Amino acid sequence: MRLLFSLLTAILIANALVGERGLPATLEIRRAHRELTAAIAALRAENARLQHEAERLRNDPAAIEGLARGNLGFVRPGERLFIVTGGGAPAGPEPRPASSHRAAASGADAEGLIVSD
Repeated sequence: MRLLFSLLTAILIANALVGERGLPATLEIRRAHRELTAAIAALRAENARLQHEAERLRNDPAAIEGLARGNLGFVRPGERLFIVTGGGAPAGPEPRPASSHRAAASGADAEGLIVSD
């Protein structure tokens, strides 16, 4: 009887350690659950940020203008767009007018400056 009890106990312990629902499998599932929970939280935060951005673009004309000016290089009447392409850069820091604004321009190393008159 003792031998049967010992054998049964050994089988149960082995199954708990290496079985389909054993300790390593349980630890792996818990790790995967933590990773998925973190990914879901990050996606929810990104979704909230995008919803806020969409709402701002629906209701705030200044946000639309800023997006158009920054990404598309749009300028207002009376402003001039200067596109400076790569080449010899002057030594020292570049002076920039207080009203200058970077804008997108064609070319990999081109930079646009919008200056009001």
